[in-house]
Amino acid sequence: MDLSSARNFQKIGYIFVIIGAVADIIFIPETFGFSIILCIISIIAAVKLSAFGKYSDQEFIENKGTLLFWGILTLITSLIGGIFTLIAYSSIPNGDVAATTSTSSATTVNNNEPDSDLTIEKAFELKKAGALTDEEFQQIKNKYLNN
Repeated sequence: MDLSSARNFQKIGYIFVIIGAVADIIFIPETFGFSIILCIISIIAAVKLSAFGKYSDQEFIENKGTLLFWGILTLITSLIGGIFTLIAYSSIPNGDVAATTSTSSATTVNNNEPDSDLTIEKAFELKKAGALTDEEFQQIKNKYLNN
C-alpha cells in the first residue's frame, strides 16, 4: 500500500475514535467511573490522531510509532477506530518519502514515458538513490538537452 492509503485509514480511524468518545459520554450515567476514563482516553487519542492530518508525508512516516501507540490504546476505547488506526500504521511504507517517490518516478521512466515534472536535478537525485540506472538518467538528460 501507499502513503495515501495510510492517510485514508488514519482518517477513518479518527472518525471512529470520535464516535467512541461520544458513545462513552452517552454511557457515563450508567458506569460513571469507567466511561469517564474511556472518554478521556478517546478524546486525547482523537486530538493526537487529528494532528496526523496536518503532517507532511515525511512527518507522517516519522511519527509511525505514535500512530501505533494510539492505535493500540484506542483498541480499548473504540475497537473499530483502533483497528483502522492499526491498518493505517501497517500501510505506511518503510523508509522515507524520497524513496517512495523515487520508486514511482523510476517506474514511469522504466515505461519509457518520462514524467513531465522530472527535471535533470530530480533525475540525478533518483540516480544517486539507486532508483535510476545510468542509462535511464542519460535518457532523461538527453531529452532535456535536445529540447
